[in-house]
Amino acid sequence: MVLNISGIHKLKGHLFHNREVVDVTLVERWGKTSASYVFHFGSCPIHTPKPSQRLKQWGDPFEVHLCRHPKNKMYELFVMGLHGVTCQELYWEDIQNFPNFIASFGVVVGRAKKYWEEQ
Repeated sequence: MVLNISGIHKLKGHLFHNREVVDVTLVERWGKTSASYVFHFGSCPIHTPKPSQRLKQWGDPFEVHLCRHPKNKMYELFVMGLHGVTCQELYWEDIQNFPNFIASFGVVVGRAKKYWEEQ
């Protein structure tokens, strides 16, 4: 199953919680039977990590993935590494309705921000 979402690249340059989507890529998994969109966020310009810190923080680069769940045929939108905290399940109709998709995207990024700021 290959995801083909028209207009998805419009998210490049879009801001979510003052973080910019710097790139959008399509990544194939398990050969050509599955794929996911990956939305790349660069580091925050005002972020100055401490040299001793190894864990990610809100200002670090991160990725949001959109992929189809193999069992329930729904789609999952989540921050890589924080699936359990950020995952939002979506129907195909939610993805095709761009305002709804943008809202869901904002929820996922907001959950990551909250998680990292509380650490």
